[in-house]
Order: sequence, then C-alpha cells, then structure tokens
Amino acid sequence: MKKYIVCFLAAVLAISCVKGMDPDDTGVVGGHSDNYNQKGRTYMMNMVDQLFAPMLEELEQALDVDSRQLGQSAHFDINGSLQTPGSVWKVKAKDSALYGMTLRCQREEYWTLSFEGDYLLGDDIQYYDGNNVYPTNITMAVCREYSPQDDKPVLGWYCELQGERTEREGYSCTFHSTNTPMYSSKREGLQFLNTRGADAAGWDKVYGNLYMSVYKNKEQVDVCCLSFEGSPSLATFTRGL
Repeated sequence: MKKYIVCFLAAVLAISCVKGMDPDDTGVVGGHSDNYNQKGRTYMMNMVDQLFAPMLEELEQALDVDSRQLGQSAHFDINGSLQTPGSVWKVKAKDSALYGMTLRCQREEYWTLSFEGDYLLGDDIQYYDGNNVYPTNITMAVCREYSPQDDKPVLGWYCELQGERTEREGYSCTFHSTNTPMYSSKREGLQFLNTRGADAAGWDKVYGNLYMSVYKNKEQVDVCCLSFEGSPSLATFTRGL
C-alpha cells in the first residue's frame, strides 16, 4: 500500500490495540514499560498512516473523477456531483481496502467520510489467526485547507474524526480527534498538510491531537494521546491522561 505520510519511520511494527507481539505476552497498553509505550504509539501511528490517510486519498480520487465530469467510474458508485450538498458516493471497487466507504457532501467544500467493516492495520505481521483484520467503524468530517496566499494551491485537509475498533480476546478501542461537535467553529481536529509543493505526493506535516481509549470487556484500561506538531515522526505519545 502506498505510504501517505512522508517522514514516517520506514519500518513500522504492526501491533494489536492492546496485546504484545509475542503470543505469550499478556501485557496490555495499560502497562508501564517503554515497550508498551512504543507499541501504543506505533498502533496510533498505523491508524493515521494506514486508515485516516487512505480515506483522504479516496476523497481526493473521487473529487478528481468528479472534476472530469465522466458520470461513471469503475471505482465509485456516483450519485450526482460530489460538490453538491446531499450527494453521496460509495467505494464499490472490491479490491479497495475501504470497500463500502461512503463520501457525502455536507455543504460546499465540506464532506463526511464513513467506513464500517473489517480492516487491516500493520505491515504484513502475522498473528494467531494469520492477520490483523478486525471490525472498524470510523466517521471523518473534512474540509480543504488552503494557503493564506492567493497564488498557492490547496495545502491539504482539516479533519475531525471519531471511531472504534474491536480486537481479539475482549479488547477494543475508541478514538477521536476532537471533543467538540463536528463542523463546530472551534478547530481541534487533525491537519494533513503538504508543504513541499503541488507535485509532491502525500502530506509531510500533521498537526493536532489523536486520542484513544482502550477497553477490556468494555471496561476502560488505558487512555492515550498522540500529539502532532509538524513532522509525523516527531509526534509525542502520552498515556494515562
């Protein structure tokens, strides 16, 4: 899969939401070792790089299709222009990891992306059942981020998101980027920005906080925050907020 966030570590360990890599490792993120901290940080980085960014890439692809006014697509079910409020598109390509994701135009330059289904996080690391595909439910409200200079192109996206993921042995997590209602005037979401020029792929800067709560049999066992202030590789991971 294409990497969207440049400057991420080249080799990213795949982990479950709360369990160690070793099948005999019974520790959870709620532990206090540096190993657990690294696993929690890596898991949240995987969410950003392998779930949030691909959703934005699907939106960019859809808007490109819409701009060419073809009226049909092998990748999307099309329902009117995606620039028209109320229009809903759907990812219909079965080879897409985000098959079934919907893209809804809420109002001019604002969209809501929604996905519910089994989703893989991690880089080909094998687990007990042979993969790390688990039920994931996410809603992302997005709008474009423009340069303050009139002669500059779109810089990227501003996102407010919330979701949940169920993992094995009774573990699950919820995650969100803001405690305010979506599309509120208070901006607490994530910014994905491209500061390297229009010809550069992906986004090299990320700003904002991502929060995650971890549960065992619906009882909360940990809470974490991944804070971005520019280069994704320099994000700060904090636990026990």
